[in-house]
Amino acid sequence: MNTATQNNTGLEIETTLVISTCHITEKDDALMASHAAEGSISANLMCDTHRFGHVVILSDEIEEEIKTYKDDGFSEDFVKCIQLGIDTGVRNIRFDSDGSEYPFLNKNEW
Repeated sequence: MNTATQNNTGLEIETTLVISTCHITEKDDALMASHAAEGSISANLMCDTHRFGHVVILSDEIEEEIKTYKDDGFSEDFVKCIQLGIDTGVRNIRFDSDGSEYPFLNKNEW
């Protein structure tokens, strides 16, 4: 996974995919909040709470770790969002209540 890009300034730049919290479930939100207080969801998926949602940091091992998320109680919708991050090569996913909504992801009312 490409986690950072260096431009001609030599600065390390990490990319973030912004996704509305409507694309995850209320349970996903609660799980991220709970685990963010502990510093991580699992060994390979770090989560921080921000003002209107959560930021998930995708590790280099995320493609293996994603296989366990449903067993950890996360929804299929959450897993699809993480897979989208993997597929697009971003380092972070910011779930934000005012974030972008995408027609190809399920929308949850909560």
